[in-house]
Amino acid sequence: MKLLSNSRGVSLIAAIFIIVIVAFMGVMFVSLINTGSLTAANDAQSAQALYVAEGGREYILQNNGYPNYSTGGVATNLGSGSFTVNTPTYLTAALTNSVLIVTVSSTTGFPAAGRIVIDAEQINYTGTTATTFTGCTRAQGGTTAAAHASGNAVYPATTVTVNVLAGDTTITVGSTTGFLVPGVITIEKELIYCTSSTATTFTGCTRNYEGTVAATHAVTVTVFQYTITAVGTVGNSTRTVESVLGGPIAFDFTPAAATAQTAVSSINWSHTISGSNRILIVGVSIRSSATQTYTVNSITYGAQSFSKPPNPIVTVTNINNVHVEQWYLINPAIGTATVTVSLSGTAPSIVGSSVSLTGVNQVTPIDASNTATGTSTKPTVAVTTMSNGAWVLDTIAHNLSAAAAPTRTVGASQTSRWSAFDATASPTTTGIGGAGSTEGPQIPAGAVTMGWTLSNSQPWAQGAVALKPALFIVQWQEVFP
Repeated sequence: MKLLSNSRGVSLIAAIFIIVIVAFMGVMFVSLINTGSLTAANDAQSAQALYVAEGGREYILQNNGYPNYSTGGVATNLGSGSFTVNTPTYLTAALTNSVLIVTVSSTTGFPAAGRIVIDAEQINYTGTTATTFTGCTRAQGGTTAAAHASGNAVYPATTVTVNVLAGDTTITVGSTTGFLVPGVITIEKELIYCTSSTATTFTGCTRNYEGTVAATHAVTVTVFQYTITAVGTVGNSTRTVESVLGGPIAFDFTPAAATAQTAVSSINWSHTISGSNRILIVGVSIRSSATQTYTVNSITYGAQSFSKPPNPIVTVTNINNVHVEQWYLINPAIGTATVTVSLSGTAPSIVGSSVSLTGVNQVTPIDASNTATGTSTKPTVAVTTMSNGAWVLDTIAHNLSAAAAPTRTVGASQTSRWSAFDATASPTTTGIGGAGSTEGPQIPAGAVTMGWTLSNSQPWAQGAVALKPALFIVQWQEVFP
């Protein structure tokens, strides 16, 4: 009996031990489930935060205009979280065109002295405080001093200090501070990817990047980098994405001289294309007869045809036999080819030329357009741009007078791209003058007047088109905590 009693005691202790172990295992199992659930929830929130950050980046590119891709530190709700998008810094006080102290959210990451770019203006500075650039010299790099609104983006810039050849893989500049490296930099119309840097050089550089053509760059030319940082937050999770954007619209090429011919049904000339996000604009000025208005039937660039529609983007006729058309081709082939313009008949006189630009929106390139006609010495046409950073390109046609050799002066804010007169037959009855110019970038968006001055009053027709910029992502990386 005593042995049985001892056996029962041992069994009871074993049972209690087993119960304790099972209970402990149960607690651990529940704890593991809870931990696993919490980890899974955190992983899900982290993934969502990355999607929110990427969504914020796409949102700002679609809804803000060049170059102000920033929410100014203000969070925007998206899905189950929110995002902020910021440029390296941004203005916290508006600037007039003469202010010499630039007040920003922070100067962290910028060199002690250097160059910044705000909208289309480049500004040199000699010192900084925590929130100001001081000792500023406005309107650098051939830009114009302008007013800038509070909240507008401020980007670092620098200048080339040793001439850059097309094959160079090291680029010497004033300072690399504030630039994201490895990263893409913009010099004129060339994008260059560099893997490393020193205080004053970008090294390990890849030329011909993103379809741009390696070129020479002279001392004092400005080097840009447009970066945005998107931060997504969902619950307790935060993810950050840094992106480098391709450069804004830049002039690419125009033929050395406009083509002017008498009594022809087609004209042609050679054009060279380079760069990325390209567009080719052709301007045609036609002198018609008293009974027949001649128009453009088709335009080709090498093997590529300009589609119709949407071309012509601009067409306008003055009742005094003067006609203008503008056509465009998106993504023309890189290289040199012949532009051929074919007319609806044999026109008394015609002038034609072309301009190519880079950094243009490839889906909706046309921002706005307008036409005008009249008889005067002051042809003008106004275009109201919708996008910050748009470029405007105009084409003009006007009759000629036999009284004096014709002259024509482009508007002060415009750059003449081509100009020709065809007076080989009879200036008063068949002669035509044609020209084209550009103005840009237009910041902020708004009305742009393209004007010319003629040596004597003549019937004229003028068309203008605004091109929408397409800053595009050329590099992005996730920034881990």
